[in-house]
Amino acid sequence: MKVPLIVAALLFAAINAHAGNDAAYIWSDDEGSVRITRGIKNIPERYRGKSKPITVEVVAGGSHQAPSGAVDVAGGATTLGFNPEVSPITVPAVFHKSTARDAWIDTGSEYVVITEKLAHSLGYSGRKAEKRVFHTPSGAVTAPVIILAKMSVGGATAHDVPAAILNFEGRGPVSAIVGMSFLSRFAVEINGKEGLITISLPLER
Repeated sequence: MKVPLIVAALLFAAINAHAGNDAAYIWSDDEGSVRITRGIKNIPERYRGKSKPITVEVVAGGSHQAPSGAVDVAGGATTLGFNPEVSPITVPAVFHKSTARDAWIDTGSEYVVITEKLAHSLGYSGRKAEKRVFHTPSGAVTAPVIILAKMSVGGATAHDVPAAILNFEGRGPVSAIVGMSFLSRFAVEINGKEGLITISLPLER
């Protein structure tokens, strides 16, 4: 399965050659399931040659660093269903402790993306946040990057999640994109045939 890319607000992932074993990698198995795995040693050898390292840089206090906030998965793994006939993949997401929104999964987006309206409801303002330039199919755009205190998808929770504030044409209650600044902290399998996403703690960090 090829995970759909959201053209309206695609923030291309940064693929850096210096990624070490602690980096997250994206790869596909023989069944076409897309996987995100922490550490090259956790990928079967026959797939390593086609895997791509993912490094997400964060603008925070003028420095660049990989996301390092705490993560947790209730029960060790959480599985969410989706309709494989519908694109993009939509999942429920919770911001902070109680603000729930539908969100799109996009492995081509370097960051989590939230709309200005959602950012405002969470108490964030992009006015004082540092800006980054992102390259989209429509050209370069500048957007503020904030740090979400807490974000959950199913039973998977991450703290201090970098997110870009950028309006995009959602669908109904969809007002967020789950990008690699969240996904790369976990081991993720997207099974397009069964319509299942499994998120678990990484084997190695």
